[in-house]
Amino acid sequence: DIEVRPARLRGIAVPERLVPLAIDEFPAFFVAAACAEGETVVTGAEELRVKESDRIAVMAAGLSALGVANEVSEGGLRIMGGPIGPGTVDSRGDHRIAMSFAVASLRSSGPIEILDTANVATSFPGFVGLARSVGLTIEVAAAVKRNQQGHSHLFSLWSASHLYRPTNEPVSTGAKDGLPSPDQQMAATTYLLNKLNRVWGPSPRAE
Repeated sequence: DIEVRPARLRGIAVPERLVPLAIDEFPAFFVAAACAEGETVVTGAEELRVKESDRIAVMAAGLSALGVANEVSEGGLRIMGGPIGPGTVDSRGDHRIAMSFAVASLRSSGPIEILDTANVATSFPGFVGLARSVGLTIEVAAAVKRNQQGHSHLFSLWSASHLYRPTNEPVSTGAKDGLPSPDQQMAATTYLLNKLNRVWGPSPRAE
């Protein structure tokens, strides 16, 4: 069983010796870093460059599209926590990136459109239902995309947003006007991240 308690997130420098133990979880971790107070730095994660996408570059571009300040290095990312805005993110067909930016909509000030999400149906077919169960609104649509050669193909996209809007005044505990507080929203985010980790399973440990 997993017990979830709300807490304020604070930025950290991730020790390089821990990077191989969670290499596949970094897209979701980068979203959590965007929600944290202060700066989070990841180094020694060059393996992210050769996953289903270049996850360092694609996550950096997605965070920038949502107004989250970040700096790219060869083997990592520096993220300055702050507000997450609405915008359009291209997941480049990477299932973990698509799901991670859907989670980001729990903290965004408006909807996030996520392109190229079809691969999620293969790796985690129940994701949309699970996300909706913890407060996300996800609309699934099909669209046409043209490549550089002018050829077009169908791909899926999501429009993700949270059901609840934060109040104008910060609330540390309890709800106001029937809306969850920021802490309760963070608890929902943490719950969903933990559920994703249980479905994906732990990354292989380094020898």
